[in-house]
Order: sequence, then structure tokens, then C-alpha cells
Amino acid sequence: MNPTKLFLTFAVLLGVMFFLSSMKEKVAPGAETVTTAAEGNGLLGGLFGTAKLTTVGAQEETETDPARLRRAEFYGWKAKHPGLAVQDDLIVGLSEAVSGYPGIRVPQLPANHRILKSDPTCSPAKPQPGDRIANVSIGQADLDSGLQVFTVSEMAKDTRRWLEGTLRKSLWTDESDLVGDHAVPMVDVILTDASAPQYVVLQHHRGRVLWNIVPAKGVTISHVVMIGNGASINPAPGNYDIQHLATGGDCVPRVAREPRPTWDMYSRVGVRLEEYEPRARAEFAAYDAWFRRNFGQGAETGVVGFDTTQHVLVGPIPSRPEERVAYRPVTGATVLVQEADYVFTASEPERSAFLIEHQTEIARNAAGGDLAMLFPEPLYREAAK
Repeated sequence: MNPTKLFLTFAVLLGVMFFLSSMKEKVAPGAETVTTAAEGNGLLGGLFGTAKLTTVGAQEETETDPARLRRAEFYGWKAKHPGLAVQDDLIVGLSEAVSGYPGIRVPQLPANHRILKSDPTCSPAKPQPGDRIANVSIGQADLDSGLQVFTVSEMAKDTRRWLEGTLRKSLWTDESDLVGDHAVPMVDVILTDASAPQYVVLQHHRGRVLWNIVPAKGVTISHVVMIGNGASINPAPGNYDIQHLATGGDCVPRVAREPRPTWDMYSRVGVRLEEYEPRARAEFAAYDAWFRRNFGQGAETGVVGFDTTQHVLVGPIPSRPEERVAYRPVTGATVLVQEADYVFTASEPERSAFLIEHQTEIARNAAGGDLAMLFPEPLYREAAK
């Protein structure tokens, strides 16, 4: 890269960061909602060419062999659809417990959202006498969702990556160079225990997650608490409270699972176990102690969930096909979302159009109002070589 181009790159990147930091105070949490697409990507037009939309192939939904529905990862199992996590660290096919599932080929788009603020007390409500803990704990979610949640700093990083890639490589970019995907992955939580009110504890270790609650007929929910940063929920109907507890700092320890021999950490060739196991056990000990103080049982008691999870079942597996739980989709629902700078629901083309428009505006302002300033005539000639 010649000195002129390097200077322009550095100046514009600084401008992007400054513009984003000044914009942060102007965007109300959850203020951005997209329901219709901006038309095309003409804002990039002649400078950057036409972004290409891509589609991701769907996973096979007919697999029934439990051994093929998951594989061991470093910190636990990674399940794939249609694998349903059940108690005792087992997995079955989703159709054994659920009817009417639309399939992962069908995008699930919430109709609206409301902001759910984290509880500043850092303390969950105490379970009431007679409540039964529905204990769900995962590493991360892994079902596609149309819900997009991201921060100003993430938008800045996406714009900076786009500018860096464009200035370094070519005037022609792919859609993946222009926009970042901040979709919130889903987990279906199937509840079948109707013998006692369910005090639902939803825990995740990393990333963002949208919990989709699917209760069987007769199930009563007494309370829901979500533990982990970046949590959203499609709550089931009922008269109960929902809490969100952020993790980290002096509030709640980071969610952790007890290490198990099935973790790939214990069998992967070349892994220095002494570097990982003590830390994993220390994190679990801290979290388990907090969990016992607040819920009166250990964090692993009756727990359901894998390191990477798509569907979980808390309660008995229906004994007959006609007793399976009718699926309750996220599509058309109003979801509760932890507050963020941008929250919106969109299909893939709508998401791309919205983010391209926003990032182009950011770059244009950072460049002093004219994107052409990023590519003076000599640089056009150089890039065309």
C-alpha cells in the first residue's frame, strides 16, 4: 500500500471510530426496528459494485441415530438438528417429544420486541415451596434467528473491517465484506413436567441467545430467570415474572459446567490438560457455590443442555406420539431482549440492506461527506492494474 493510500485508510478509520463514539449517545437502546427492506444497495453503487446475497444450506433433518446427532467438542457436546438434549447428558430426536416443528429451513422472525433490563440486585427471586427447578445450562445456542442485536462498537468494527478489506484488496466486495451477521441464535426449551410449578433457570456461557419456551399442556411456570450476557426470550403465556442477571464482575460468576470425561479436552492430542482443567474446575466451583446459595441445589442437579445446543427437553419424554408437545414458534411473537444499541428483526435481504445503508452513512461521514474521497483518481488507476 503506497503512503497516500495508507494515510487515507488511517484517517478514515480514525474518523469511523470518532463518528461511532459520538453517535452512541444518539441511539436509544432498542430504538432501531426494521420490518421492511431498503431497496437495493444503490448507496454503494458505482464505488463498490453489487453485493451478492448468499444462502446457507440447511442441515439434514431426518437423522435419528443418537450417535450421529452430536460430537465431542473441547468443552462438551456439540449437538446438531434434530438433536434434543435430555436429562442425564443424553440426546434423542426432536420428533420424539415435539410435533409441528417447521424445520430449520423456515426462518423464524419475531414480529416485535420489548427491552428487558438486567436486575441490578444481581439476585434471583427465591423458589417458592413446591416449585421444581427446571435447570437448563448451555455453552452457546445454534439455531438461526431473524433477531439482530448488536452494539455501536460492533457496528464500528464491521465498518472498519469493510474499509480495511476494500482499501487493501479491491474496489469490488462481497456482501460478507460489507455487513456483519449479529443474528441471535435460538434454543428451544421444551417443558413437559406438569407435576409441579416450574421455576425455569436458563443459563448460557457465551455469545447471545434467544430462549424459545415451549410448554406442554398442563405445565405451569412460576418464574423464569435468565443468567448470562446477551439473553433474549420468547416467553410462554402465563402469570409469572422474568428476571435477567448479567454475569461477570461482582454480580454473578460466569456460567460454568462441571468438566466431564466426555469433553474433547480430555482426549484431544497435544492438549496440555494442566493448562485447562484447573481453570475449568475453578470456574465451575465458583458458579456452583453461587447457584447453591440462591437455588438450594447444585448447578449440575437435574441439568439439561450441551456446550452447543439447539433444542432441550426438561421433563419426561412423551410416551405416545399423540402426547407430543405442539411446537410454539418465534415467528410473529413479541420477544424480550436485553437492552442494546440496535435491535431489529429482518430477513437476510432486509438485514443486508439495512446494515449496508448504515455502514455507508458512517463511512461517508467519516470521509467528510463524500465516499469518493476514499478513492482519488490515482488510486483508481492503481487498483485497476
